Amino acid sequence: MHNWPVVGAGIAMKSLFAIALVLGLAIVPAAAQDLTFNGNSNVTLKLSMPDSWFTDPNPDSTIVLKSPDHSAAITLSIVESDQTSDDLADALMKGVNATPPQKDSPAAISGHDGQRYMSSVVNSHGVHANIRLTVVRANAQYVIVCMVVFQDNLAPDAQAALNDIVGSIAIQPPV
Repeated sequence: MHNWPVVGAGIAMKSLFAIALVLGLAIVPAAAQDLTFNGNSNVTLKLSMPDSWFTDPNPDSTIVLKSPDHSAAITLSIVESDQTSDDLADALMKGVNATPPQKDSPAAISGHDGQRYMSSVVNSHGVHANIRLTVVRANAQYVIVCMVVFQDNLAPDAQAALNDIVGSIAIQPPV
């Protein structure tokens, strides 16, 4: 379990987000379309992923889902935190040298209310990536951080896949 303070959250999670931004390291074909992930917490995430996508799990707190053409990725993290979603979003985006997050809209994952933010970053290869960050509180102890990273001019089928994956996320136990 991790209890990352506001200042340390960006640093601790920087490597997780760098993986999503590079979109090409340590790719392992996913064996199944349905995934279950708990990140060593008392919260479990269940979701569906297209067979053509890949997964790169970090069993401690994160799972990274990558599109086959490397134009998009989803990073799901289960973070032990009592921070506000604004503070957590600010720390995470500072940690990856992204533009300051802008509140986009209220959001929900599996009936858990939260906030969606938009940001962007240019990775070490000079590729511009858009970031759609959703932060929801799963329970009093844990926060779910869903970061969708995608290149400009993302193909409609890839955008649809991103939306389908995020829409399939279920937090267990339910609200």
